[in-house]
Amino acid sequence: MDVFNSIRNFSDDFNFPLKKDLSGLMLKSVMRIRLKNTKYKIIQGCVKIIPPQEVIRDLESYQGLDFLIHIDDETCLIPLESLDNELSLLASDIAKWKEV
Repeated sequence: MDVFNSIRNFSDDFNFPLKKDLSGLMLKSVMRIRLKNTKYKIIQGCVKIIPPQEVIRDLESYQGLDFLIHIDDETCLIPLESLDNELSLLASDIAKWKEV
């Protein structure tokens, strides 16, 4: 069975399409952790996530982390991978992570 060609939806964990590249295709199991009611601040047009530091420190390589926040009457699920080194993202990018 040709596993690669049997994949109909070739996308990342957040349903963003990925380029099909036959070289180096690897499957990796990831367990995502969801932090509910995550604290955050809005500073100069950026949303800064303020998670408990032990959660970030104790994250294993096979784990992904998502922050559930409520902002402007919307619920957003923001993956750690979308944040910069300061755990921030532009407020204008929040709409990408709105839960439907």
